[in-house]
Amino acid sequence: MSAGSAPRYAVGLDLSLTGSGVAVISLHTGQVALGLVETKGTAKARLDQTLDRLQVALAGIAAYVPAERSVIVIEAPSLGSQNGKSHERAGLWWRTAGLLHSRGHIVTQAYPRTRAKYAAGHLPVKSTRKGPDKNEVVAALAAEHPHLHLSNDNIADAFALACIGARHLGAPIDSSTPQRVQATAAVRWPTTDQEGTTR
Repeated sequence: MSAGSAPRYAVGLDLSLTGSGVAVISLHTGQVALGLVETKGTAKARLDQTLDRLQVALAGIAAYVPAERSVIVIEAPSLGSQNGKSHERAGLWWRTAGLLHSRGHIVTQAYPRTRAKYAAGHLPVKSTRKGPDKNEVVAALAAEHPHLHLSNDNIADAFALACIGARHLGAPIDSSTPQRVQATAAVRWPTTDQEGTTR
């Protein structure tokens, strides 16, 4: 792809070893494509087995991303998470971000709270301190986009991330609220010079 070409898609990625959510929004038509990349492993997997699993997940995720230049918003790791396999998840995160960056896509990250704030930005939430929980996020997005199958929280999270990217590029497909404007502005977007090179 040309490094200076304008992005044609906004892509959201919610990366996980068990199920990575992927959402792709066409900036020209508003059409949405959703996907889930699942892999299975064992608690006592050897290093070579884990490496194979990461490669399968990476290939599946990359297959959903358009060849044309895209803005890709990846959910940033939750550093306070106590879930297992954090080391392996970090490996998938960096390999995915690195591969897509090397292909010329514009890659950035959004923190979980930013994504949740955007997703439920048009509805009140139970706790304004903690922000909306996963169930509130899925319910909010499903209600606003009933034509999409958003029952899986990984897919719903990825869709919210893609919507952030689409809004940043001036092609939003959802309603505008102060919370969504604030969430979009909270992302550290790469800058682009006159030659179209990101930095």
